[in-house]
Amino acid sequence: MLVCLYRCRSVIPFLERAAEQDMYRFYTSPKILEETSRNLTKIFEKKRNLDSNVADQKAKKKIDAIQKAFPESLVYPSDSLISTLENDSKDRHVLAAAIEAQEITLDAGFHRVILIVTHNLKDFPNDILAKHNVVAISPDDFLLKLVNIYDSSLLFSLLEQQAKDNEHRVMDLLERLEKGKVTKFVSKIIADYYCVEIIKDLKYILFKFGRQDHDNNKFLKGKNYELFLSHKTVTVSHYEEGTIIDGNCNSILRHNLSCQHLKKLQNFVSKGLIILSPYI
Repeated sequence: MLVCLYRCRSVIPFLERAAEQDMYRFYTSPKILEETSRNLTKIFEKKRNLDSNVADQKAKKKIDAIQKAFPESLVYPSDSLISTLENDSKDRHVLAAAIEAQEITLDAGFHRVILIVTHNLKDFPNDILAKHNVVAISPDDFLLKLVNIYDSSLLFSLLEQQAKDNEHRVMDLLERLEKGKVTKFVSKIIADYYCVEIIKDLKYILFKFGRQDHDNNKFLKGKNYELFLSHKTVTVSHYEEGTIIDGNCNSILRHNLSCQHLKKLQNFVSKGLIILSPYI
């Protein structure tokens, strides 16, 4: 089991669910939670237009929920430990918390690398962290590690549960993660759970409605995309970004499919059978 200390508000709800499933062990500290609470308050004020007091209360309620869900997760690094560390001064308490978590796992008879999951990798130099058997990793790379360990199906089921609990679609959550710079994980989920279906639909549309070139290939050109069918392989190209899907119903040769691209293509499939080009 991975032992992880995270500090990345954009993916906290999803990471919490993964921790609840014992996919990794989560540690944090009062100061990290304090920072998280302040950041959440700012987000609630700015994005939800909430009064500062209301935003503060909502943030504190969220932090309380984390503490109740993971009562064993808190570590209390000492000021003396923090003062000995060499990384960025404002983030030394984070490294200290990771070191404290390392001591707990050693006491329990384990010897594992502690991962600090953060977008702010520059303040955690590898050479300094390596002295303490700690590694800093982005949320995106951390989620990909979980995919490699547990397979994407378990992570996708967590996304489905989160979507159901919050009355969202999975695509809404993927878009939120993508905006939070979790692009490689989102790309993996799209490849595993959406690409084959969209390729099958586009193949049908090309076969039925596509124009034919001199080599008997089928194609359609729209405002933003070009669709091409050759020997059962569908290629979708964006005029500015190049190829975004290349594959058939059995295998994906390559893809660079964002949530936005996928939504536009899904919209095209559902609405573009008669009036084709305006939707792509």
